[in-house]
Amino acid sequence: MLRIISGEFNRRVIRTIESKDMRPTTDRVRQSLFDFLFHRIDFEGISSLDLYAGSGILGFETLSRGAESVTFVESNIQVTKAIEANCKMLKVESRAILLTMDALQFLDKNDRTFDLIFADPPYRYEYHTQLINLLISKNLLKPDGVFVLEHHATANFSTSPLFCLRKEFGTTVISFFSVNKSIFE
Repeated sequence: MLRIISGEFNRRVIRTIESKDMRPTTDRVRQSLFDFLFHRIDFEGISSLDLYAGSGILGFETLSRGAESVTFVESNIQVTKAIEANCKMLKVESRAILLTMDALQFLDKNDRTFDLIFADPPYRYEYHTQLINLLISKNLLKPDGVFVLEHHATANFSTSPLFCLRKEFGTTVISFFSVNKSIFE
């Protein structure tokens, strides 16, 4: 179980499935991430994408802060069903799109743009560069959009196009990307 940190659903608990493959973003990292984003973007009415959604906690935090919609992309059908149950419990079904598919396949086929994109792939993920390149080549970020990538500290994307900032939390790192780099100044 995970607790939503702030916003409309503050302190509400979402249920997750037991899985050794799931590694939800910790409360401390989530709090820091959303505090940081709060001063840079207006969540009210935005469209968001939660890739490798897992528990869906990043998408639910975004909905709680006023996002118009969140698209959850998760390849595990059981995990997607848990996200669906949480959407019903929070009564946000009309603001959520749930897709059970591979994140890279979704990006390759998608033609929508987003204000905020989260990606929290498995730590030993081998396709970070492909993920970043797809986001860039398909122009999936709106002009003031932000892409947030959670990854292991051994990975470094500072030479990638659109890279803006890296924040470290022990072995967990959040890298921020945007077309509008002034957001991070």
